[in-house]
Amino acid sequence: MSIRHSTDSLICYLIESVTDAKALKVSLTLLSIIENENPIPVEENEILNNEMLNKGLLLNKHSIRTGLNTAVQDQAILKLYKSGDETKTSFYIANIEHWIQSAKSSGYLLQNIGNNNPPNQPEKSQHISEPINIYRLYETHIGTITPSISEELKEAETLYDPAWITEAFNIAVTGEKNNWRYISTILTRWNLEGKKDGKFRRHTQAPDNNKYINEYRRLRTRDS
Repeated sequence: MSIRHSTDSLICYLIESVTDAKALKVSLTLLSIIENENPIPVEENEILNNEMLNKGLLLNKHSIRTGLNTAVQDQAILKLYKSGDETKTSFYIANIEHWIQSAKSSGYLLQNIGNNNPPNQPEKSQHISEPINIYRLYETHIGTITPSISEELKEAETLYDPAWITEAFNIAVTGEKNNWRYISTILTRWNLEGKKDGKFRRHTQAPDNNKYINEYRRLRTRDS
């Protein structure tokens, strides 16, 4: 996982690489409500009820949660669990090196970093190293193959290059979206729009990132 060394470095990454508007808005809001010198992870419910996201940026809770999941998948933010918390309440923090170290020293476990899986959860294979049988991929990373799924897998095996199938599974597993519908959507999108850098894009046109970045900076200046 690529970790950013400063707030400015993360903002540059958001401008250049994040193409989902909801993920961008959520990431910038998280940056705006966490103090750089004392970065305390933010509980999920606080983000879902954030006034700027709900009223200023017109996102409902479903959209905010979608933005959080996408931002985690894009490694703009990280999802955390408090050590010893049996309720496994979700917290989030920006993917900035000293923020991560501060969270870890405060007893938070970071998902997808080292062995820091959620408490009582087994480790998962996070990467598929080479193309293998699509049925084996499904059984290993999703579960039992039903007759209807078997037909869909057979069709996908005929339509798509094995490397595409493996890469689509990799994206799903890394983002903890272990379901065939998500993988099938990736493959369909690549087939229709062309596969460029191998990353599943939810929108063909990138949002105006600079607009959101400028709003973030305005809010930070106002609150300082």
